[in-house]
Amino acid sequence: MAKDGITKELLLAILSLDAHNRGYGAGIEGLSDEPGTKVGPASILNFHLPDGAKSAGFYALAYNTNLRKG
Repeated sequence: MAKDGITKELLLAILSLDAHNRGYGAGIEGLSDEPGTKVGPASILNFHLPDGAKSAGFYALAYNTNLRKG
C-alpha cells in the first residue's frame, strides 16, 4: 500500500488521470505542473520535453512516487 493507505494500483491510476488533465487544453484549470507539486503522496519531477513536443501535441509529466517495486 502507498503511504496514505491506498493501493499502488489506485495511486498510479490517479496519477494517470492527473497527467491527462494538465498541460495543453487542460481538463481542470489551475493545476500546477511545477516541480515539487504534490499529488497525494507523489510529487511532480523536474524534466524537460524535447524541442517540438508542443507543436506535435505531446505533453507528459513525471512523478516521484517513492513506491517500491513489487
